[in-house]
Amino acid sequence: MSDPTRIAILDAAEAAFKLETYNQVSVSAIATDAHASVGAIYHHFGDKGGLRSAVNERVMARLVDGHLRPPFETDASPIERLTASSVAYVKFFEEHTDDFILLSAMQHDPRESEHAQRFSRGTLRHITSILGRAIEIVREAQEAGEIRRGNPGSMVVLVWSSLYGMCALAGKYPGPVLGATGQTSLTSLAVGLLDAAVRPEPGDPA
Repeated sequence: MSDPTRIAILDAAEAAFKLETYNQVSVSAIATDAHASVGAIYHHFGDKGGLRSAVNERVMARLVDGHLRPPFETDASPIERLTASSVAYVKFFEEHTDDFILLSAMQHDPRESEHAQRFSRGTLRHITSILGRAIEIVREAQEAGEIRRGNPGSMVVLVWSSLYGMCALAGKYPGPVLGATGQTSLTSLAVGLLDAAVRPEPGDPA
């Protein structure tokens, strides 16, 4: 059974880290909001860096288990599963923008402490697990002749990095999304991006 004090601290910490940078967040303020003691925070998480790491893991689990993984575990064709997972990534950004921003800050915001950027073992498990599953499906799609040949790991990293960059730009510059033919949606751009990255070239072996 989950410890209610630990959950309350995580809830308060997640809200705090979504409003302020790592160095601005106060452990005592989190304790007050969680109706817990500062000692309880150090007991459960070790220090502020450990608390932020636990928040990172929690949000990464929502992305991986709630959005990226379910489309992979269907009976659809490999390319359909890859497309659905790409669309799910965009939906995560659109429906949980604050989660996306927190994960983005964890990796790229220079205001964040190096302690805030460290990955917990749980976060690394989520990342390596979904990466491995995506690579498996890319291999299936290649064997079925649905996508071009190439290094599956590199293809997954290319697509996910491009999806991240697209969503990051949409978050920085909110407003209508413009494509080559006029106003479009992030979902349509994601599908087009995946197609451009993996579409077989003329003359590719089946």
